Amino acid sequence: MNAANFNLLENYLSQFFDEKLIHGLMPSYNEFLYASKMFSEENSLNVDNLFMREIYKNLTTFEPLEYLLEIDELEELIFQVHNIVKIKTAKISYIKHIKLSERKYIRMCRTLLIKNKISFNHKEPFCSYTTQLNNYLVRLTMLKKKDCPILICRVMNKSSFSLKSFCTDEKHISIVQNIIKGRRNILIAGKTGSGKTSLLQSILINEIESDEQLCVIEDLKEINVISKNIIHLTNSDFNRPIEDLISWSLRLSPDRIILGEIRSREAISFLNILNTGHKGSLSTIHANTAKDAIDRLCFLINFYNKEMNNNHTQIKKLLVSFIDEIIYVDNKKIKEVIKIKGTSKEGALYFENKI
Repeated sequence: MNAANFNLLENYLSQFFDEKLIHGLMPSYNEFLYASKMFSEENSLNVDNLFMREIYKNLTTFEPLEYLLEIDELEELIFQVHNIVKIKTAKISYIKHIKLSERKYIRMCRTLLIKNKISFNHKEPFCSYTTQLNNYLVRLTMLKKKDCPILICRVMNKSSFSLKSFCTDEKHISIVQNIIKGRRNILIAGKTGSGKTSLLQSILINEIESDEQLCVIEDLKEINVISKNIIHLTNSDFNRPIEDLISWSLRLSPDRIILGEIRSREAISFLNILNTGHKGSLSTIHANTAKDAIDRLCFLINFYNKEMNNNHTQIKKLLVSFIDEIIYVDNKKIKEVIKIKGTSKEGALYFENKI
């Protein structure tokens, strides 16, 4: 087949493929091959299966993303337009121009959505989910725009950092280890990208005894820990609300219950976990300081549970009776560890600084 005929066939098949994607369908290779044969017969072309496989591979590839995933210490890729990507690593952030057409970018996004059975349209213009890409566990977040979607790809750590890497002082390591071994209920706080989940993952892998049965509960899978003593329950896997997953976990005889990041309704779920008497529970929350983490959790519980009647002081008193320690992380370093002692009548927090 000469170059002109190859381009003619490739253009037709690209259009056929894209039209299927628009309707939420991912054509199989056999469907693709059948379409190519029909077009070739109508246009007196000779079909070479090697050409067909090459075209199909080019249309279904995630190479632009997979290539970027190999960047050392990569944390996040941000596409606001198809050919410019912001790259965040553990050390630096920078902008890179890449050779990727808008048509191929949109095709890649649609293929990722269909393969993961994710709804994404004008009624549901936002989605965030975890998937595997080139043997990396990643969280993909998309926001619909008029021309093409914004795509953010966050890499979940395949291996854990040591607790030592989070500490600036040797004494801090023993402080954190002691509160973990003492089966204290711990809330890990920090800003976006501060290292909350990385620290939690490090604790699960390196600091908890291997004979303890753990149940990890998440909305989206971000804690990438595989172990025979860990049961992982995620909304994305079971399509059930967090409340149901917690109910399941209580029947799985866990020694500790781990709840992934508290963003919204999970705050009520975290309170329910603490109220079951499971010592040594852990979770993470977005906050600007260790002390602010309690206020943030109070706000979320109050917002999502109207039965509390906006009684911030009552909620805070309830929380501090369950939460023992708060670890605050910034720039992947532990900056604060505070021991919760109680509250005043007015709700002021009593605590002891350990770090």
